[in-house]
Formats: sequence, C-alpha cells, structure tokens
Amino acid sequence: MMGIGKPVIFTASEALARIPENACLRLGIGPEEEQMLAGYITWLAENREMGLEIGRRAAAHVKECHPPDKVAREYWDVLSKA
Repeated sequence: MMGIGKPVIFTASEALARIPENACLRLGIGPEEEQMLAGYITWLAENREMGLEIGRRAAAHVKECHPPDKVAREYWDVLSKA
C-alpha cells in the first residue's frame, strides 16, 4: 500500500523502525492499541490532505529504498538458492 501512496497504520516494531516516521502512522503495543487505531482512522478521515501527504512520503520511501529491479534481483537470488 505504501508504494501506491496510501497512508498505512502499523503496530510499532523493531522491524518497521527503518520506515521514516513521517511516512506512516505507528500504533503503540498494548491495551490502548485498539483505541489508537480507531483514533488514527478517524483522524485520517477528518484530515484527508495530511493522509495524502503521508501517502506521498510513503511512496517516495518505497521508490527510493525498494526499486522494482532491486526487489526482483533479491527474489531471484532467493529462488536460485532453493
């Protein structure tokens, strides 16, 4: 979804730490997670322009860090070793 410019909401994790903070919305882990998710969804609905901007930054990140030729090469490398 990030690659096509959609704002995404993730549960915060070490694996997602590489994604720029301004390119997604992060949920804290714990009992408030469900309430935070509802709050982010409401916020995105009420702040469409901000959601679009987060999506633009997400798409730019994916384009810069995960270009199709690089991803295809990595898939090929994995499949070649199988």
